[in-house]
Amino acid sequence: YKYLGLRMFAHPWKWQTNQNHHHHNNAKGSKNEKTPEVDTEINLDQALGLISQLNDSLTQRTSKHLDGLDRKRRENYKSEKGLDTDNIPRMVKGRSKFDIALINRMVNTSSLKKEPSMGDGRCSVSWHADSTLENYSSIAVYHTILNETKPNHRDSKSINKKEEEQDLSDRWSIALRVAHNSEGPSSSKRGTDIESAIVSNTPPIAVSLPSRSAYYLLDDFNH
Repeated sequence: YKYLGLRMFAHPWKWQTNQNHHHHNNAKGSKNEKTPEVDTEINLDQALGLISQLNDSLTQRTSKHLDGLDRKRRENYKSEKGLDTDNIPRMVKGRSKFDIALINRMVNTSSLKKEPSMGDGRCSVSWHADSTLENYSSIAVYHTILNETKPNHRDSKSINKKEEEQDLSDRWSIALRVAHNSEGPSSSKRGTDIESAIVSNTPPIAVSLPSRSAYYLLDDFNH
């Protein structure tokens, strides 16, 4: 799989590591042995297992969203055509199975580039269209925000957890806009850059999502 000029290779979801074997042996130590410090970091096998579980959950939810979108489209079609039948072919394309899982880490710093089109704020990842996707690909994104600027004082009454999470979510936004033929075999018809493919009468949108949210790009969004 090639992504932004980088060649990537598949990695199995399950991978037994030496670190995992080391923790297993420590659990069988004698009572006289010094108890090792608690390791708050998970090993590779555990990390891959969590990503695998997340992949399964996003697959199930994507399937439900595709079915829901298809149901709405068929109901609208029946209403527009005045039909009184449920014998209507499926109107949504794409599948809920995913071929690849990517993990992107973004850091909020003052060195981020200014956002070029909406005139406000800075961006960690600029406008782009995912390349080398099959038509009608489904994309599911799980979005987590971590506060790395200060320690997590769990016992401090002065820190309101909900207010802190809201403040963190307000620092990040996810933006979408319509740009026809910005990728794929027809991109040369309107230029190779995304800016030339933007549909001007459809304004871009930017929203802040709470941490641990998910959003989905389905059907003809990736066509």
